[in-house]
Amino acid sequence: MIPRYSLPEIADLFTDEARFAAWLEVEVLAVEAWAELGVVPAEHARIVRERAGFDVGAIHEREKVTDHDVAAFVDIVQATVGAPAGGWVHYGLTSSDVVDTALALQMTRAMDYIIGAAATLEATIAARAREF
Repeated sequence: MIPRYSLPEIADLFTDEARFAAWLEVEVLAVEAWAELGVVPAEHARIVRERAGFDVGAIHEREKVTDHDVAAFVDIVQATVGAPAGGWVHYGLTSSDVVDTALALQMTRAMDYIIGAAATLEATIAARAREF
């Protein structure tokens, strides 16, 4: 994004921190869905929900080794959760599953903001039209 053309509220949705947070949301929900299906032990899903986290700098450092952004992210999250529960992070998923789903989440959040801003603009324009 080009900063001078970006609304801070929108730009904030697409930082590395926000992108990885969206990826984490997808990963944790996937583990919980596997637990509901009886594939992942419920206790492991609970542990993943409680412990899952990441450090942006650590992901970038790990990516220098993996040469793959999602693999680096998964490695860091799994290490943060710890074994054995961390091993379920990314289970049954492809990188595209995570990246595309998270991007749709980020885009939805951006559109929610834009729709709200458009409604405010419309109300302001209508009020000014009535005023004049």
